[in-house]
Amino acid sequence: MKRETKSLTSIPTTRHDATDPVLQRQIADRAYQLFEMRGHSHGSDVDDWLRAEREVRAAWGRKRTASRPKSVINGRSRPKTPRAA
Repeated sequence: MKRETKSLTSIPTTRHDATDPVLQRQIADRAYQLFEMRGHSHGSDVDDWLRAEREVRAAWGRKRTASRPKSVINGRSRPKTPRAA
C-alpha cells in the first residue's frame, strides 16, 4: 500500500518561523515601504527591517488570535459553567 505524504508547504505552521517564506516576504515588503517613506535615504536598513519584523509578527499574532475559537483560552478549553434553567 502506497503511503501519501504531505509536502512541508501544505502543513500550516503555528509558529512564526524565521524560515517561513511568506513571513520573510511580508517583512521585506514592509521594510521597503519604510525605506520609501523615509524618502529612499540610505543607512537605516537594519532599523527598517527590525521595525518591519515587529509589525508583521504582531499582525500575524493578531490574525492568529482572532481566528482562534472563543472556547479556547491560552491553549486550554474554557471551563463549562452550568446554564440557568
